[in-house]
Amino acid sequence: MKPFYPPLLLVSAALFLGSCTTERKPLTVTTTIEKIPTSRPVEQPDGERSWEKTGRSVTVTRIPVGYRPSVLQWAETSIWVGGPSLSKIDPKSNQVVATYKEASGHTVVGGGAIWAFKNTSALWLPAPRLFRIDPATGTITATIRVSSKAPAWDIAFGEGNVWAFQGGLRSGKLYRIDPKTNQIIGTIEGVAGSWERGQLAIDAGAIWAMTRATGSFFAGENMAMGKYSISRIDPAENRVVETIQLSHDICWRMAVGEGALWVTQSGYSGGGLTDFSHAGRFPKLLRIDPTSNRVIREIPVVRDPTGLALGGGSVWVSSSYGEVFRVDPSANKVVEAFDVAPHLHGRYRWEEVSLAFAEGSLWLAGLPEQAVYRIDF
Repeated sequence: MKPFYPPLLLVSAALFLGSCTTERKPLTVTTTIEKIPTSRPVEQPDGERSWEKTGRSVTVTRIPVGYRPSVLQWAETSIWVGGPSLSKIDPKSNQVVATYKEASGHTVVGGGAIWAFKNTSALWLPAPRLFRIDPATGTITATIRVSSKAPAWDIAFGEGNVWAFQGGLRSGKLYRIDPKTNQIIGTIEGVAGSWERGQLAIDAGAIWAMTRATGSFFAGENMAMGKYSISRIDPAENRVVETIQLSHDICWRMAVGEGALWVTQSGYSGGGLTDFSHAGRFPKLLRIDPTSNRVIREIPVVRDPTGLALGGGSVWVSSSYGEVFRVDPSANKVVEAFDVAPHLHGRYRWEEVSLAFAEGSLWLAGLPEQAVYRIDF
């Protein structure tokens, strides 16, 4: 099966490319692009796909944030945008209403606080630290030290606790922090692989941790490009209860919902003897059954599928270029596509795009502009 791509969609509106740097004050300028058309795939007799207009359109609002954003999250009735700092967007006004310079690194909002898990030096010496930040004042109110001198990978909030994911030489660690006491109340050892930055996803009764292992020289692998795996942690027992093995191909994002665990995968490993042009390899969305802990579907999607979100009864996948695919989870196939930033085509980039679904809208960040895109249907 071959990958397929949405068509280039023309937009007749000019974009405002300025930026603002005011801290903790609203950024008032937004640019709205109306009626971006959407397309749907049409199966051809030869197995290829063509595209036809659906007659529908989406409205895209561009919200300046004053820096190039990289990560989005929805928490406590607001959109939070991560990057060199953390900004809070009011979805009612589409404006940045606060910016927190202390909240850099891996951040999450929950339990009435902002949490930042970050490395304190390039060599992770001393060990990474977890900072609690007061969203009312922007000041650090607590510092939590972890035991290991290894990179900070990710942070999440769920099951009433903060979860901080840290790397290691052969395996990672997951710290469980009580937001009421700011104390580590559990350390889960032997989590996932060890090489690349890990990711967390949380749903009722399970913590999912994904990362990449060190490659095996004896297996003909690039040492920096081993296989990906996902550890399933039971929060009731504070231990890994299952490990799901994936391939060498780069896994960009992970999300849970719609009765499944979802992972976007590139179709290539990034180098070494395991890379490129092997049969059956293409950009895809993996659907994992949380009951059997097995991959049950591989859905072809867009090139460099670095963005992933769930909402509105759909699974949303975006490329590094701003192309967005809507996947119907009941049919396990792409049913619609559109392009929020056709003006960026030809500007190659090797970075992740972030998606979030909230307030009935899809939010996108990570394109090479100092803005967040809000897509309304």
